[in-house]
Parts: sequence; structure tokens; C-alpha cells
Amino acid sequence: VKFMVDPQNSIDEEYETNNLSSTTITVFEVLPDLTLNVSQPAQVSKNADFTQVVKVRNQGTAQAAKIVVRDLAQNFGMTGYLADYGFTCVQTKYRVGRSSRYSPNGYQCSGGILYPGEEATLTINMKAVSYSGTFSHNVKVDPSNLIIEQDETNNTRNVSIIVL
Repeated sequence: VKFMVDPQNSIDEEYETNNLSSTTITVFEVLPDLTLNVSQPAQVSKNADFTQVVKVRNQGTAQAAKIVVRDLAQNFGMTGYLADYGFTCVQTKYRVGRSSRYSPNGYQCSGGILYPGEEATLTINMKAVSYSGTFSHNVKVDPSNLIIEQDETNNTRNVSIIVL
């Protein structure tokens, strides 16, 4: 930004060279920045109940509203939850082929509101699949990128669980 006094030199002055001054102003974008951390057991037994804890944090400089967290863990069912900051959660399902059967497919929590520096805790009670194996899946905050953020690359965590 530049500031000038007497730009047409219409005032007689002793020093005409000191009529201009400038400074730099840095403008920061005011946006939220949602991140998440996920903890759960490394292994569980077939059909066992277990708990997944998701911490959603707004490390940005603006409020984020209507936040969505989604975990599409195929064949893992949500049996209950405890959430704060306005989140409500539902089990998601997928259709098995062309049949009328649906299988559990993780969960989706929505409606959360976080101001800068706040962190929500989603405690999700889940049931493991009925067969053994190693299962990897992604837990995502703002999975549809509806919230404009400072950093869109820190919204996903890949988690794995071994079913014995």
C-alpha cells in the first residue's frame, strides 16, 4: 500500500522527496481446517463388539458447520455411538447385488459445528464381520468437500483391523 502527500506538488516544501511512503499488508484467508485422528483395536475376534474413537479438530481460523464424518467399513456395523458438538450418527448400508438384502457399511455422523481450536469426539461402537481377514478402510471428515478449508489434504485417515 502506498501513501502520497501533495501528489501534484502544489505545496512548496523544503523536502519534496519525502511525500511518498509504502508498507506491506499481509492478508490471511479466514477458513476452517478440519483434521481427524482415529483409534481402534488392532485386532478383534469375529462378530466381536469393539470401539472406534474419532477426534475431529478444527485447526483453522474460522467456524466449520454441517460437518460430516464417514467411515464406509464394508460389513462392519455400527451398534451405537456417543458424540458431542452437535454430531448425530447413523449406520450406513449397501445393497447386496440386485437382491433386496442390505449389509452394514460403516457409519456417517453429521451436523457437527466446530469453532477454531475445538475438537469433537465421536465414540462409535461397532461389530466386526463374521469372517477372518485384514480389513482396511478410510475414515473421512468432509468427504464430499462441501466445506472450503485451508488444507483439503488432511481429511482422510486409513485404518486397518485384523479379524481373527
